[in-house]
Formats: sequence, C-alpha cells, structure tokens
Amino acid sequence: MFGPNPPLSRGTDDRGSRFQAARLLAVETYGKLPLSFEENKGQTAGAVKFMSRAPGYTVFLTSTEAVLALREPQKSEVRIRAATVRERAGTKSRSLTMTSREPGSGESDVTGNRALLRMKLLGANSAPRATGLEELHGKSNYFLGHDPAQWRANVPTFAKVRIASVYRGVDLIYYGNQRQLEYDFVVEPGADPSAIRLGLEGAERVEVDAQGDLVAEIADEQVRFRKPVIYQEAHGVRQQIGGGYMFRADRTISFQVDDYDAAKPLVIDPVLTYSTYLGGGGLDEINAVAVDTAGNIYVTGETDSTNFPLSGPLQEAKGRGSDAFVAKLNPAANALQYATYLGGTGTDIGTAIAVDSLGNAYLTGHTDSTSFPTTAGALQRTSAGGPDAFVSRLNANGSALTFSTYLGGDRTDRGFGIALDAPGNIYITGRTNSANFPTASPFQANNGGLFDAFAAKLNPVGSSLMYATYYGGTQDDYGYGIAADGTGGAYLTGFTESNNFPTINPIQSIFGGGTCGVTPDTFPCPDVFVAKLNPAGSAPVYSTYLGGGNDDEGYSIAVDSSGAAYLTGVTVSTDFRTANPFQAVNGGGEDAFVAKLNPGGSQLVYSTYLGGAGEEAGNGIAVDSSGSATVAGYTQSSAFPLVYSLHLRASIIEAFVTKFTPLGSQLVYSTFLGGNSTDQAFGIAVDPSGTAYVVGGTQSSNFPTASPLQGTFAGGTCGTAFDTFTCPDGFIARLVFRSALNPGGVVNNASYAPGAAVAGGSIAAAFGTDLAASLVFASTLPLPTTLGSITIRMNNIPAPLIFVSGNQLALQVPWELAGQTQATVVASIGATALSPVTLNLAATAPGIFSTNQRGSGQGAILIANSDALAAPVGSIPGRNTRPANRGEFVTIYCTGLGGVTNRPASGAPAPANPLSRTTATPAVTIGGIAATVNFSGLSPGFVGLYQVDAQVPESSPTGSVVPVQISIGGATSNPVTIAVQ
Repeated sequence: MFGPNPPLSRGTDDRGSRFQAARLLAVETYGKLPLSFEENKGQTAGAVKFMSRAPGYTVFLTSTEAVLALREPQKSEVRIRAATVRERAGTKSRSLTMTSREPGSGESDVTGNRALLRMKLLGANSAPRATGLEELHGKSNYFLGHDPAQWRANVPTFAKVRIASVYRGVDLIYYGNQRQLEYDFVVEPGADPSAIRLGLEGAERVEVDAQGDLVAEIADEQVRFRKPVIYQEAHGVRQQIGGGYMFRADRTISFQVDDYDAAKPLVIDPVLTYSTYLGGGGLDEINAVAVDTAGNIYVTGETDSTNFPLSGPLQEAKGRGSDAFVAKLNPAANALQYATYLGGTGTDIGTAIAVDSLGNAYLTGHTDSTSFPTTAGALQRTSAGGPDAFVSRLNANGSALTFSTYLGGDRTDRGFGIALDAPGNIYITGRTNSANFPTASPFQANNGGLFDAFAAKLNPVGSSLMYATYYGGTQDDYGYGIAADGTGGAYLTGFTESNNFPTINPIQSIFGGGTCGVTPDTFPCPDVFVAKLNPAGSAPVYSTYLGGGNDDEGYSIAVDSSGAAYLTGVTVSTDFRTANPFQAVNGGGEDAFVAKLNPGGSQLVYSTYLGGAGEEAGNGIAVDSSGSATVAGYTQSSAFPLVYSLHLRASIIEAFVTKFTPLGSQLVYSTFLGGNSTDQAFGIAVDPSGTAYVVGGTQSSNFPTASPLQGTFAGGTCGTAFDTFTCPDGFIARLVFRSALNPGGVVNNASYAPGAAVAGGSIAAAFGTDLAASLVFASTLPLPTTLGSITIRMNNIPAPLIFVSGNQLALQVPWELAGQTQATVVASIGATALSPVTLNLAATAPGIFSTNQRGSGQGAILIANSDALAAPVGSIPGRNTRPANRGEFVTIYCTGLGGVTNRPASGAPAPANPLSRTTATPAVTIGGIAATVNFSGLSPGFVGLYQVDAQVPESSPTGSVVPVQISIGGATSNPVTIAVQ
C-alpha cells in the first residue's frame, strides 16, 4: 500500500551531471559573439564603408585599406565590486589583483591609447564596390553627442564584406572566424595573384617569422598575420596549394603561390590576430544584467568609441573616452538582437540596467561628457559640471532613445542602481558630493557632508522628478543598490561612515563601525545601511544600520512581492548581526553576507555570513517567486560552501553563484563559476522560472561553456612590459537548476491527484530525481525525520518519513500544518538543501488507496473483520479476494480526512484506546448510493492512515467494478472500485 509508485514526471539528469549538462544551459562571453561588420550609416567617417569590433581593435574598411585601431590599454583589471574603499593616502584598496575601484567609476582609464595600423592595397582599383554579405538579425544603434541629426539607428550588420575587383579578377572578402579577422583574396580563373601587393603603415618593424607568419611590431606589441592558407576547390574538396608571404624589394608584401590550376578560382586566406586587447569586440566591461519575461538578456557597461583615425601615419592616437552600451541577446545568449551605444566626447559608463514588460531598456551610469545625448523635454539636458549621473531609456529594439537626461550637480554624481515599478516610474540611487544636486520633495534637502547617497524617482518619460533626496550624514555615504515594490516604495542599500546617518524604526540604531585605515589617515569603518522610502519619498518607512565593528558594505538589494527586502555585500566584521544563519560566524577576513528583512523592516528573517577563510563579496542578489534569494560574487576560499558545484576550485579567485532556500537556513545550490584564472561575478537577475543570469569578468582561457556559439578565450596580455596581466573578457552565464523535487510533485499518496491540496496529518508522496541512493523503509515508530540521508521540511517543520527512494518519497504531512493553506517543501540530502516546491494545504483532502498504487481501479478495501479484499475471486494473485455482499460492512483505507480526536504526534502511530475519530463524519457512496458509516478515524497502529467502515447498500449495483467515493469537508476523493454480489 505504501511502496514506491510511478513518478508524476521523470527527470533525465543524473546526480553527477545535474549541473554539468542540464543546469548550465549557456555560459558564454558577450565578447565572443562572432565578428560582424556594420555598414557605415554615418556613425563614423565617410571614407569608411564597413566597421567591426574585434578582440583588442576596431577595424575600419575603406575601398583601398583596412585600418586597425589597436587597443593599448593602461593598467586595468576585472573589477572586484568589494574593492570600493576610497583611494586614500596610506590605505590599500581591497583589490585582489590590480587597480580596482568602485564598479564603473571611470576613475581608472580603461580606454588607453589606440595605435594605428593600416593595411593598404597598393596599385589597386581606387573605387571598388563594397557590399555586405549574409545580413545578420542584430542591429547597431548610435546615440552619440547632443545632435539627434547625428544619431544612427538600425544600422545593418553582416557576417561578411565583399570588396569587388580590388585588382583585375580579384575580390577581397572580409569575415570573422573564432573572433579573429580573416580576409580572403579570391582570384578568378586567369587572373594574376602576383598583382596583389600590401603595404603596412604604422609598424615599426615587419618580418616573416620561421612559421611563415607576417609579424608587424607596433607600440611594443605584435600584430600577426598567420601564414596564409592557399587552396582551390575541386568537386567540393579543398586542394592545398603551397605558398606564403613574400617581401618585395620596395618592402611591400605580396604572395608567393606554387603551381596551381589557373583555370579554377584560387583563394588566399590569411588570419589576423592581435595579442593585446581589453575585452572582446570592443565590449570591455559588462557591469549589469536584466532579463525580460521572454528570457531575452540585456547587459550594460562600457565600450570603446568608434572614432575613425582620419589621418596620421604610423602613430599613436588618443581615442575618445569609452561609451556606454546596451546589448540585447536572445535567451540562449548566442545571438545578438541589438547593440546600442550612448556617449559623448568623454567617458560614459553604464552601471545598472532594468527592463519593463514591453522590452524597453532603462539604464543609469555616469558621464563626464558635456555632449552626452539627451532628449527634448528631458529633466536636465546639460551637464551641471563634473561627472554627472545619467538616466536613459531605449525602445524595445534599441533603435530609439525615447528619453535621456543628465542627473547631477556641479561636482561628482554617479548613478549605481536602477529599478522600475509597474507604472513605469524609474528609481535611481548613487552618490553625490554636489551641494546643488537636483532635489524634489526631499526627505533630506541638503548634503550632510562629503559624499551622500541619493535616491531619485523619475516619471515614466524622464521629464520630471517625482522626488529626489540626499540620504546621508556627515561622513561618506554611498547608495549602490535600489529596488521598488508594487506600491511605489523604494528600497536602498549601500554603506555609511556616518554616526548620524538617518535611522527610522531601525533594527540597529547605533553605528557599529570602528576605525579603519592606517594612522594618520584613518576613517570610520563603514556599516551597511538598508532603508525603505515611502512612495512620495518624503519619509523613510524604515532606515537602519546593519554592521559590526569593521568594514561592512551593501552592494545589491532585491524585494519580493510581500515587500521583504534581500541584500548582499561584504563584511569584515566578526560581530556582524546574524539571524537564523546558514553560517553563523565569519569564515575569515572578508565574507559575503546575505540578509532578509521582513516587510516592515522590523526584524531580520535571516542574516548569514557566506564564505571561507579567504576573501568573498556578494556583488548581486535576485529573488524568485518562491522567496529564494540567489547571490553572485567572488571568492578566494577553497572551503567556500558548495552544493552541486560545477567544478572544484581551479584558481585563486573564483566567481560564485549561491541560491538559498526561502528561510535562508540552507543552500539550494552553490557553485564556482570559472576556469584557471581570475573570474568574478558582478551582477545577477532571475526570470520567473528561477533561472539565474550572471554577468562578470574572466581571465580564464578555460572558462566553462555549454553549447557555446564560440568557445575559445580571446584574451591576450595587457599592461606594460614591467607589469603585465591577462586581458579580461566579460561573460554572461545562464544557470538553470532542475529541482530534485518535481514542481507540483508532492501529492496525496492515495489519490496522486496532481496539483491538488493535501491535508495535515495525511500521507503524501514526493516525486523527484535522484533523491536517495537506494530504497530505504523506516523500521521504527515513531517514524524518523531523516531516512537514507533524506530530510523533508514543510514550513520548516520536519516531516516523518515512511520510505525514500531515488525518485519518490513517502511521508506524513505534519499535523502541525493543520489550518494552514500553503507550505514550502524543502528536501535535503545530507546538508544539501534542494530547490523548494510549494504545496497547497486544505483542512480535508480525502484519497482512497488502490491496489495498483495509482489512485484508481481496485480499492484497498477489505471485507470487515477479515483479510479478504472486496474484489473478484482470484483477481489478485496471492491475495484473499471475494466480492462484498449487499448489507455487508467493508473497511475503506484512505488518508486526508482531516482533524481527529485524541490526535497522535506527527510520526506516531494512532492509538487503539481510545480511538482517534474524525471530527466530522464523511459521506460514502457505493455504486452511487449513500452508504451507512459506522466508523471513521485513524487506523490503530498506523501513521496517517485512516479507515472508514461503511455498509454496502442493499440497493447497490452488483458487479466487479462498483465505484466507491468518500466526501468530507467539501472535498471528494478519487473514485476506486470494489466487487459487489
């Protein structure tokens, strides 16, 4: 009766590969999307026909030359979001590798210089025709500068560019292969390949090395043209032709080609690589990610500009600063929907992004450009001086800047966080030290001193401030994360060094920070702050410190549908405030922390450290519909808590992604994400299904990929000859965790009705994948709450277990859940908590057991006071069976009949004296005829098993499949059958 039963649905993954195959659906770097070529629609100089962004350089194609603007970056690094301690004399930033400041601060110049290399076609046709081939779906959009007439939208992109008849009978085709630029000279039958002559301008030295590669040295780096592959095709088969580069007496380059069939086309195919770059395809930093309801992925950050070097020989040309960008990728992250660039003449950086239900993208960041693009009617069309925050919105295909505005005063203002509410209002946070930062209906009208956090709410069209307020005390206060709830409340987190930071209804009213820094340059150790502003922004609903005696900083915040706030960041304190923690003590040094505040902000639902003996920081947090928080960041610890990790620790610095159960006391999963070098996660988003989308930076050549568009690392060496490091790439990862318990997989163990509620005290089945290593039955009473390393908690109450197996568990729903309407069910394997599922509860949910253990067919119904099943004679081998007689009593075994008298404890057998009777008498029908019920209650000596003794009506129909049903408390059981004669 209680043995394993067929699952409701079957999983396909196995324990060893659950994450490797099914859960990591796509891990790919945005910089590794294939090279594409944009047609020049005015986004660059008129001489350019097409342009492309390649690893470490931008390619400009004219009719007679290819110009490579090579990146020669200054010292920079994959940034660590924990490294936000202000640059102070005598203090050390918490950078783990190189210069690292606050995320997207722009305080470290990553654009560097651009060295120019021109590959000229000598003696070529001066006016060949350039044509794009194989148009791609993705479009590029440019909103650069103040003048809308200069903006360009829906710029087409192509996989290839053909420049026809560069020499008589010779076409030149450019394309990308594995993120490298390739170009083919296609020589028509009868044409002369010796006519092809190349000149390299900008190189300090050019030579052909021992491998046959053409090597150009420029700005202490190398541009390498691989030895060309020369071939002809015959009947679809490539035939290799010998040959290579050849220097002419005038130091120009041509191709030496061995004997070939001049009656067939000939292809000469070199490959260009450049060893020094920062990021891939000019997309240098990915700072934030958002996901729409369809699963499309939106990222923002900073990228190199499109300035074309119009003149100048072989020289270094300082490029314009970086531009902010927004890119939209398909749900698999392997195709670009659009790439849109925003900027002026200075440095422009996107730090945060949000997307609405229509697919409009909203971003904030900061700009020091006086010509940053703004729109008519915008709140602030001109810079007020110094770096300003900005707020911009793009339409769904990225082709229109529907609004864009500065937001700032005359000093330094930076936007770090953005959120939306349902009506489309926009919420921004960041930091400002401007005395004239624009305020509206402020809670705090003036700067409290040094840098203050700010919170601003703009109307949906960005034309006015609904409110804007300073938020801080006399010391430094930074706002890093912001979220909005359904009522228009705004939730902020960041850090404060002020002992007079505004607190309202606080969990912690006193500043906890001690003294940081080195004498004589000391400063207050910051505390995390968490605040909720009312919809008008006129007052905090609550505002509290959260911290201990050392450095504590909040970086990201999220809010669920109930108004509970979730936050993460970094703590160095050993006395950081915890509550119901997964990890009660600091693992050593800097740990990430994860905390949840109740909707009123009056208490911590949980607050926990997360880390090992090394350094950690939580950089991003997101929450799904079940209330499970997922955190992304970085760790240096080999003993970082892991559950279903993709891999073991492979480098000193690893990105991590960790998902908590709704109560925060256990992990659903926790994994490293990276390869053999530095990997860090900067931001995270989750979609309605709980799929996590993570962005960050990697220096690993073996960063994990699954079904990648292109799976090789594009990095080279950055820095100077005396201080080099591996150039980082951005990455986007999509992680899907297939829960071990099937969604909707907890059901009445008698009826197996999918999605139906169950009652407290009843027997339930839980279906899933790879739950227990083997079939184990409980052998003692009361029933255990751990069996075969499996535990089940329902609303944090342990459930007694009857048996466990690989894909099914049988358990008693704790009596303590009577009267509740819903339960969060969390299964654990040892210390590993699996993904939670939701279970609906009801006062009564009757189910009759069947002999086939499927909830249908022959019922588990005995002739009263016998061991005979009320079934046709001989119908069940090995069992005593006979039909019931009219007027005879039968015992119906069932579960879910609700409350009883003399109720036993959960997991304990039902008593025999006195009996546990149901508080209400069920109605029983046999053959559709009401039957007299003599007893209804728990079956003595069993756990969760009810029995109903009912008399077969004299008027009951006869036969081998007479239906039987039970109704109680407005709920009706599954129908089963008996035999009646």
